[in-house]
Amino acid sequence: MGRKGKKMMKFKVGDRVRVNNVGGSFTTYEDFFRENGLEKFKPFWTPNRRMPKEDYTVVAVGKHRENKSYGLLYLLSDSGENIYIMSNDYDELTLIESKGDVKRMFASELMEKARKEPQKYEGKKYKAVGGNVIVDLNGENFKDAYVANGELKVGAHVHARISSKLELEEIPQPVTFMEAINVRPNRIICEHNGRSKEYGGIAFTTVDNGSPVTFDEILNGKWFIKE
Repeated sequence: MGRKGKKMMKFKVGDRVRVNNVGGSFTTYEDFFRENGLEKFKPFWTPNRRMPKEDYTVVAVGKHRENKSYGLLYLLSDSGENIYIMSNDYDELTLIESKGDVKRMFASELMEKARKEPQKYEGKKYKAVGGNVIVDLNGENFKDAYVANGELKVGAHVHARISSKLELEEIPQPVTFMEAINVRPNRIICEHNGRSKEYGGIAFTTVDNGSPVTFDEILNGKWFIKE
């Protein structure tokens, strides 16, 4: 049962978390995948499988269909090919690293930086945080905007009417595998088959357990540079 009167920490897809108490693991709730539209993860989940106390990556978020007293339920991926269903109603999880430590800033900050370093910010995309929208000069609402010629624009190079205090979050853009390996020693994120892996180091292996990149990840994965 969820804990009353205490607001539990919520996590998002891509966050790295540490399991403190495996008692929050759901080992028989196989309908969770169907109920939350997450069937693609089910082949990686095994009923009654023991969950080790270690670090995991959040790959999806869902809810318990019948028992509304539960908070959010998380699908956690280990360093191999295993998926677990986990609750955080009683502080079973601790945040280790937020997803890419997502870059957020006010619109005024972004524009100042874009004017000073146009090449660094040109073409980058941003979304309004907290349910806010970006309004163009005709009053039309947009969720996303991009930097072009040192200005924040929406749609087909349309200028936007934006509050200087509107908080924006950068939308990571995928790169090719060759672009990814050429930026080392920065760490690289690969999203493939609903799972996220972080690569780095001279040998270009996974940060958590030193596994090599797979051929399928090279061909079909989405690669992101973690600055």
